[in-house]
Amino acid sequence: MLRRVTFRSMRGQRNFVPVYIVKSLPPRRVLVAEDEALVSMLIEEELTEAGYAVAGPFATCADAFAWLSLNSPDLAVLDHELRDGPCTDIASELRLRGIPFLALTGSRPEDLPAVLREAPTIMKPDGLGRLPGVLEAMLVG
Repeated sequence: MLRRVTFRSMRGQRNFVPVYIVKSLPPRRVLVAEDEALVSMLIEEELTEAGYAVAGPFATCADAFAWLSLNSPDLAVLDHELRDGPCTDIASELRLRGIPFLALTGSRPEDLPAVLREAPTIMKPDGLGRLPGVLEAMLVG
């Protein structure tokens, strides 16, 4: 953003100096639905180090839906199976809202429900280091 600032010199002359004001954007918020505590901590660490704000991690679909009823993330990372069942309803809700998400799984991609199979997939735990890059690519298009 460019703003012109007026000041008077010692001799009383008006001078204009362009001043650049940089406003930082808030970090992108990522909903994390993962029921394994260690994996959740690793995901949270990867994302916060990459500058993302983490919503969760949520170990149950119920907790994730409770958060979604009041909030909206920019992106989401979904384990396909949480403590109270598959997160297909969460994925469907995110798709309905136009929010990109990826599936984080230890299962083979062909074993995932269709709504998750169509999303980008990262295998856990080996692929966690790729998480920030994949999310960034999802934001770009």
